[in-house]
Amino acid sequence: MNEKKLLTILLRVGVAFSFLYVAIYSLIAPELYLKYLPSFLRYSAASDQAVLFAFNISELIVSVWLLSGYRIIIPALISLVMLLAITLFNLPLFNVLFRNVSIMFASLALAVIGYHEELERYKTPNPRA
Repeated sequence: MNEKKLLTILLRVGVAFSFLYVAIYSLIAPELYLKYLPSFLRYSAASDQAVLFAFNISELIVSVWLLSGYRIIIPALISLVMLLAITLFNLPLFNVLFRNVSIMFASLALAVIGYHEELERYKTPNPRA
């Protein structure tokens, strides 16, 4: 296995773990994670639990997608946006969420890698054409 592939796998597993852990643990103890929902979602027509459950499902999907390595630019950018939104909507809790910044940069690194992979895909001539 070449070095670039190994580093990409390590980044994917690291970012996916952060989403998987929260998705699974917030299903077990949702009361610990409800405070991170933005107020406009907490006071929406849907219940807090339903919104959190839907977000957990999206985190699970992003995690599995990251682990799969398929078109990595897309889940990397989604994870970056999700982390940015969580952090910005919860600035008063930044003393807890500061770690999100590191994970955002890992997601950004994956997006850059994915961008270059996409460029290579389109540069390579299609043998079936």
